[in-house]
Amino acid sequence: MLWVIASGHELAGYLMAGVLGADFHIQQMDVAPEHGRKGLGRALLRHALEQGRARGHQRAVLSTLSDVAWNAPFYASEGFREWPAQDWSAEMREVMAAETAAGFPMELRLAMQRALE
Repeated sequence: MLWVIASGHELAGYLMAGVLGADFHIQQMDVAPEHGRKGLGRALLRHALEQGRARGHQRAVLSTLSDVAWNAPFYASEGFREWPAQDWSAEMREVMAAETAAGFPMELRLAMQRALE
């Protein structure tokens, strides 16, 4: 699934999501820096989460960087909480293994989850 958001006549950002096991998986989200701090990313995330809820998912999950101010703290402000590695689903373990193989700095990677009510 892919959603985009515009500001005026410009593409300002996007959010890609999918299904990970039984979970709604936020795969990637980005807002162009010149369109940041306008609430566009928050609107995009809220829309995607509503779509996940409408599709019957009970939980949303994602992985992100823990050291970037606009990543984990942003998701935390939307109800996401750190998902300890010992509690990850088999599918999240596969995601994190793929990120390791892709060369992500895993000491900075963090899985997060939130209920979709």
